[in-house]
Amino acid sequence: MAQTEPALSIAWELLGEQRGNVQSYQLDTSFTSPTDSFSFELWDQDPAKLTGLDLQPVTLSLHGHQQLKGRVDVTECGGSDGSTIRCSGRDYIADLAECDVDPTVKLTKDMTLSAALLLAAGPCGIDTVVGDDEVMLRNIRTGVSIGGAQPGADFKQAKLEDYKPDDNERVLAFCQSLVARHGATVQPGTDRNQLAVAAPNYQQGAMCELRRLRDPVKSASNTIKNSSARRDLSGFPSFVLFVGKQGRVGKTRNPMKVEQPFAFSDGALDKHITDQLVTIERQLPADGPKSAPGLYRLFYRRDSDSKNEAQLMKAMLRAVAERFKDTLLYQCEVQGHLAPDGGVYAPDTMIKVHDEVCNVFETLWVEAVSHRYDSGPSTALTMRRVSSYVY
Repeated sequence: MAQTEPALSIAWELLGEQRGNVQSYQLDTSFTSPTDSFSFELWDQDPAKLTGLDLQPVTLSLHGHQQLKGRVDVTECGGSDGSTIRCSGRDYIADLAECDVDPTVKLTKDMTLSAALLLAAGPCGIDTVVGDDEVMLRNIRTGVSIGGAQPGADFKQAKLEDYKPDDNERVLAFCQSLVARHGATVQPGTDRNQLAVAAPNYQQGAMCELRRLRDPVKSASNTIKNSSARRDLSGFPSFVLFVGKQGRVGKTRNPMKVEQPFAFSDGALDKHITDQLVTIERQLPADGPKSAPGLYRLFYRRDSDSKNEAQLMKAMLRAVAERFKDTLLYQCEVQGHLAPDGGVYAPDTMIKVHDEVCNVFETLWVEAVSHRYDSGPSTALTMRRVSSYVY
């Protein structure tokens, strides 16, 4: 039976008591956005209980499972008798997004990534840096242990290269710039004192399967209310070539390159995209006009920042992923907040999709989730193909 009562619970961390009854809410969580956001409307017959909520820290949970720790940024009240108030805000990472890096922050070459993050974010209350394998935020949010995941890379002990904050740079932007060099991103932890350094986990098992069947007889078993699939192949390349020079500036530097066809024939894209449509071999101008009828696009870049082939490969994969992610943007709406196999829908999870309407039959990575309640609970999911984001 579908849940009809609001599943959101609000812990007012400093007030220590409930403030009003939840009438509606929306929680937007995303792996790729800087901060998660929320809004909720409260009602109370005593309007005095709906005052003093500005900047209050809150912990928001769905079905008893923590979704985010945040702070109320905006309140809006009024109406006929002042018995309702709408609060909106963001998770605690927003504190870093609004705070500039102190000009006294100085990094050294031998400093670890973890130490640099603590130095920059310390004034905002961050005293711990953890890896994804230490917090497993997806398991906290879903409330289930998702199997099949491999231990994440330990980015925390990576050594810095020459880098310093720009004037007027925000703490979060500075921290994201640091971790991006090591193929990771900054994510919230499980408490306000934590920063998590993580990359998308594409090795985990699917938490559930969602279905949308065309057959009106079988459609009663559908778990997808509505959906859309956008396939944008306007910018994808067919062959990728990145070049650079190995070694440090000021010393002898040897040329290096990484090259590969873009993956069209290995099932990464729709089956109808074959060699007849795309030419995946490099076409040299000296060889004359190509004889193959397929589309040919060379993606060539000279990268002056990479110091070795591993860094050049990472730069290439990141650039290719930026184009690969647009090959499928799948969005759907489902009833409630709980997946068919159990657990609250959450970002950085995998879902197997069988959608005959949108012609999507593959396991996708969940980029963003929007939990909503008005007349009833629903969830909007944004999904991409595996490896759409490489940091």
